[in-house]
Amino acid sequence: MDKHVFLIRHCTFSGQAADAALAPEGYRQAANLTDRLADAGIERIVSSPYRRARETIAPLATRLGLAIEIDARIRERELSPTPIENWRDVVARSFVEPEFCVPGGESGHVTLARGWAALDAVFAGSSRITALVSHGQISSLLLHHIGPPFGYDGWLRLSNPDVYRITRDDTGALSYHRIWS
Repeated sequence: MDKHVFLIRHCTFSGQAADAALAPEGYRQAANLTDRLADAGIERIVSSPYRRARETIAPLATRLGLAIEIDARIRERELSPTPIENWRDVVARSFVEPEFCVPGGESGHVTLARGWAALDAVFAGSSRITALVSHGQISSLLLHHIGPPFGYDGWLRLSNPDVYRITRDDTGALSYHRIWS
């Protein structure tokens, strides 16, 4: 039997800190996301510990009567411990040089490894359909690993929110398609 993960990038938010709330527009987006996913058959919800991810999925969890499980492995990538001017260049480089990182930052490889472990754990679980709420860079690295053409250009095209349905078929093969527009 196929299993599915709705990989959800959080809604519009108010800042980069882990405790940054959704922006007013983000709360409206979360309500719309809830309306669009309420009948999708979601049986489990797993979220990044970041407030913006939890607030994105809270209305759906309430509507479905599901708990929000927190998994720190799907938190956003720490690109650098301090702001950097050329951060987009660093993100782009992550897709072609996975081991690259700025001093004190997290490489794309390390980010992917922890994200992949979380995704793999979700697929190993008993739920057939799971919502996994995360962030742009880690989501892009996961999608790129499943289908390398995604890459930096795919990251640039992400919206807030964004939703990709990842399917694992009976053979274990993974595929994805975007369901948000």
